[in-house]
Amino acid sequence: MTLKQFLKIATVMTGLALGFSQPANAQATEADMRFLHEITEVISFVRPETAREAHTKCVALSKRLEGMTGVSAVQRLYFESEIENCMSYAMNNGDFSDETGDQCSHHYAYATKLAQVIRDGRGPQGIDPYLMGEFANRLKTATRMGPATGCTSDYSILAPAIAMAEEESKRPPPDPPFKLWEDISGAARAITPENAREIHKACLDFSAQIKAMPDLPAVERLLYEGSIEDCVAPRMATGNYSDETGNVCDHHFRFAQKYAEGAAAGKNDPRFTEMIVPVMKGELEIAQRQGPQMGCKQDYASLKAE
Repeated sequence: MTLKQFLKIATVMTGLALGFSQPANAQATEADMRFLHEITEVISFVRPETAREAHTKCVALSKRLEGMTGVSAVQRLYFESEIENCMSYAMNNGDFSDETGDQCSHHYAYATKLAQVIRDGRGPQGIDPYLMGEFANRLKTATRMGPATGCTSDYSILAPAIAMAEEESKRPPPDPPFKLWEDISGAARAITPENAREIHKACLDFSAQIKAMPDLPAVERLLYEGSIEDCVAPRMATGNYSDETGNVCDHHFRFAQKYAEGAAAGKNDPRFTEMIVPVMKGELEIAQRQGPQMGCKQDYASLKAE
């Protein structure tokens, strides 16, 4: 898997899990993704003959959510809306109510909570524009389905939230997390001996961007610096040359060294444990095999990511 493929998958998985764009310090956790997956699984399980069992599972998920910590207010509200949707769908299919209400009261709760998620999730660090469009469509559907199934609550008051979501969906999408990392990896185009030095320079030019970000966490800085070294080394190998900072083995070893240091520094930092540290460890393992195969004499075995 290439770096770009990994970033795309990680970003999409995170976005689909919670419906929010994810800055580096607010990535969706694996537990969050599993929890939403459980809700959607219960909804997909609903049939007239399984409706009461599904309802019991919806209630259990609601109880679990009450005890979950580390969930932001808007994320919790989003989970609550999906659980209300789960209960409503089960009651509608099973034609029953419980002590908390009927299918209409739960459906309206789902719609109003989703509307509040939209209101609370506006802005550049909020819900991803594409997903805001999806939320607008879902809320539109809810405002049609409620009255169509005999629900008498005033769904018309949710129209402003739909308009907000549609407007937010027009915002330019935010930069993906660790965009500079993706940019560095994308600098390497088809290499020939003739263009190797040109691409080499393009790789090194990213150093200026790193210097312009003095507040970068150490892990992120090592990620970018190591990636530049990894960008340079193959160009030197193809072009069969060295520069003032060393030969291909020097650059390749510095790449491995910086990734080892970064993985070790980030192992207990939640900003990096989900996405960055596993990739740095994986790349380090590959580099430790590649170095000796390339004839490099540096001590790759001494590099530890722990």
